Amino acid sequence: MTLNPCGLPDVSSYVDLIDRFIGREISAPDFEKSYLHAMKSEHRVVLGEPVYPILQALFDDADAFVEQADLRTEPEDLDDERLLACLLACLLACVRASREACVERTRIRVRPTPVSSASVP
Repeated sequence: MTLNPCGLPDVSSYVDLIDRFIGREISAPDFEKSYLHAMKSEHRVVLGEPVYPILQALFDDADAFVEQADLRTEPEDLDDERLLACLLACLLACVRASREACVERTRIRVRPTPVSSASVP
């Protein structure tokens, strides 16, 4: 798995799929099918923290999507618009996680190396 510049797994394939749904290039049922398939073939260990929990939450949302309105009987059943809202929340969470990882990575790189008293003449 490739990492982005901030050291997080590259999730561009998921972001591309989300973008295609947001841009109405694919339908909600097509998104659901593609996303569930992609996540089922993914390895949790490879994605790790904080990426996996974000994508897993979206997996749960995609799984709660019910295409036919008359079959939506539970409060957690999602229609197209509620699924879209979940996608946008996922993208926002990914951006925040990436930003936090970049800030942390930068902080680690710029930390001065401590000088021990034993190395001072």
